[in-house]
Formats: sequence, C-alpha cells, structure tokens
Amino acid sequence: MDQYYGKEEDVETPEMQLDNLRAQEGATRAVDVWAQETLVGIYDKTLEMWNAAADRGDAETQNGLTELYKGAEHMQQNLIHTNAAMKSVLEAAQALAKQKQEIETELTTLVKAVEEADMSNPHIEAMAEMMETDIYEMISYNEEYYDPSEDVYDNAISEMLKVIRQSAPKTTHAVADRLFNTLLGDYEMNDIQRGLLISLVNTITLDDKNS
Repeated sequence: MDQYYGKEEDVETPEMQLDNLRAQEGATRAVDVWAQETLVGIYDKTLEMWNAAADRGDAETQNGLTELYKGAEHMQQNLIHTNAAMKSVLEAAQALAKQKQEIETELTTLVKAVEEADMSNPHIEAMAEMMETDIYEMISYNEEYYDPSEDVYDNAISEMLKVIRQSAPKTTHAVADRLFNTLLGDYEMNDIQRGLLISLVNTITLDDKNS
C-alpha cells in the first residue's frame, strides 16, 4: 500500500510540469550568457597571443590563432541557434502545459456542476436547452405521425383472438388478423369459407331467448 501511494506522489502535476519548463528555459538563457562570455575570453586570449606572434614576425602562428578564433566563434553561434530552437520548443511546451491545466480545471468544474445539477453553469444550461429541444421535437414528431386507429385495430384483434382461442386454443395472432381483415372485405373468401360464414350467420337470432 505504501508503495502505491509513493508512486502516486511521484506523478507530476501540471504545476510541477510548468515549474520544470520554466527552470529549463532559465538554464537555456544561462547557457547563452556563458557562451558569450567564453567567446569574449577566447578572443581576448587569442588577440594577446596574436599580437605576441606579430611582434616575433610569426605569421604561421597568427594564421593559426585566427582560424582558432573563427572555429570558436562558429561553435558559439551554433550553440546560440540551438538554444534558440530549444527555447521555442520549451515555450510551446509551456503553452500546452498551461492549456492542459486550464482544460483540467474546466473539466473538474463541469463534473462538479453535473453532480450538483448546477444550472448556472453555461455548459449545463446549454445541454439542458438542447435536451429540451430534442424532447419537444420528438413529442411533436410522435403527435404528427401517431395514428390512434392503429391501437384500436390491435386491441380489436387481441380481443377477438381471446374469444377464438376458447374454442381453438392453437389459433395464432396472424390467423386472427387474417380473419378480421377477411370479414372487412380485404381478402376474398373461397366457396367453403363463404358457406361456413353463411351457416354461422344463419344460426344467429336476435330474439331474447337466444341472446
């Protein structure tokens, strides 16, 4: 357990990352100053040696010292350019770290607002308005395309099926639906079906004794 918490403490926070980037940027500036001061020291020393060689008439040493200084100057310029590029990278990383910190803060605020149903939060308010609009459109759509007669039709089939199954338990809903639509005239009956229907109708009387 202690190892777990130790690992958690080692994780860098956004604030720690920003501090590290600032420290690296400061170190980069220090290197630039050091490089400039070093080049000045090299120049002063090579100039002193160059003058001494000139007094001796030693042209070869003079040329060597001149090339030495040019090499030192070239390395110093490369170091400055490298540090300038590194500084740009550090500045970009610093901006990203700051942006990350702002997003994390905003996300924490949003989560808290959701948990507390805080309608004063602009994101929650916008989300609620969007949901309200979607619900309203869904209700309007259902009211426009909903046909109450479909429920009446389904209920009629279901009730008829209950009655039929009292005499024919294995009758399916599809058969009841077909019978209902046949009686409505949507399907043509064959001679046997027509004869049976006539026989059924003829057995039905309207006197009180058989009602």
